[in-house]
Order: sequence, then C-alpha cells, then structure tokens
Amino acid sequence: MSSTYESDDEPIEEAEPFVDSGDPVDRFIDELMPDGLEWRRMVRSYPRASLAAAAVGGYLLGRNRGLALLGAFTGFLMHQVGQNVEEFLADWRE
Repeated sequence: MSSTYESDDEPIEEAEPFVDSGDPVDRFIDELMPDGLEWRRMVRSYPRASLAAAAVGGYLLGRNRGLALLGAFTGFLMHQVGQNVEEFLADWRE
C-alpha cells in the first residue's frame, strides 16, 4: 500500500477512492474548484494544512462578509426547521 508524507514526515495511508454521496456541500465545493483539482485527495493527504487553510479562509470571509453569511445561515436554518416540523406533523397526523 502506498503512503503519502506530510511536511513533518508522518506517513498517511491513502484512502479508498471517493464515492460521490450526492451531498450538496461536496457538489458546491466541486463547482468552486478548478477542473482537474482533486481536492478530496489533497485534504486526505494534508489534513492539517487543509484545516489551516479553511480556518484562515473562514476568518477572512467572516471578517468581510460576516453579517451576510449570518443572515444566509439563519435563513437556511429556519427553512430546515420548517421542513422538519412539517414532516413531523404529517407523520403525527397519520
């Protein structure tokens, strides 16, 4: 089995090939990334660097667009709660 090395020379075993789960977050990230970039493989190979890049990106995005993101996230949560309540009530009435 092949292994990949991080900057601190700790071996990381290669993961199984990724199977698309249909997750909307994965599809969104796929649309943002350039064609041919295997971001899943990079995240598996360099988890610490990926986490650091995500943290810095999240900080910068939140600093510049925090209120808009909070509003979008709140709207998303309200929609999800509404759907769950509707499903619960539909099941309860049956």
